[in-house]
Amino acid sequence: EEAMRQLCPWWTPDVTNCTQQQLHTEAVDDADATLVLIGEHNTTNAVVLQHMLQMLGFPSDLVDDGEKVLEALKLQTYRVVLLDDKMPRLSGPDCARKILEAFPDAAARPSIVAVTSDVFSVKECIAAGIELFVTKPVHLCHLEAVLQRCFPQWHPVRLPSSDAIETPFDRALRQLRM
Repeated sequence: EEAMRQLCPWWTPDVTNCTQQQLHTEAVDDADATLVLIGEHNTTNAVVLQHMLQMLGFPSDLVDDGEKVLEALKLQTYRVVLLDDKMPRLSGPDCARKILEAFPDAAARPSIVAVTSDVFSVKECIAAGIELFVTKPVHLCHLEAVLQRCFPQWHPVRLPSSDAIETPFDRALRQLRM
């Protein structure tokens, strides 16, 4: 928790003690702003996801377990929830089931996206009602594609240089191709 606070001053480990204003990670001029909630217990993965979302123009909030995801959804309206499938206290699939129960109206429910590195958990996620997936390590183009499905009217923010999003894996692959 302390490491996350040093990396991300906006980190809110306990959303039950937060006000509505504290849950926003950045000021948004648009009243119909799209907010994304990230449920990820791994500090590095959470920071990477939040940075990618920021690069795409999406404000986001972070929590580190499934129970806190549910608490955040009571305090704030989100359009998308990114759920790690292996979160403590309440796993991604279990959290998705509770979200589906809490939001029986599909139009009012946030889109639920599983973020997983375990191909075997995909079946469990599908059984829980999760229809969208991003695999770890997350690549910006995959996250962008999933967000495009959630927001068909959204036009991705174009970055000035693809070097800004190149991962070590991408760099090694590019060097092998030379």
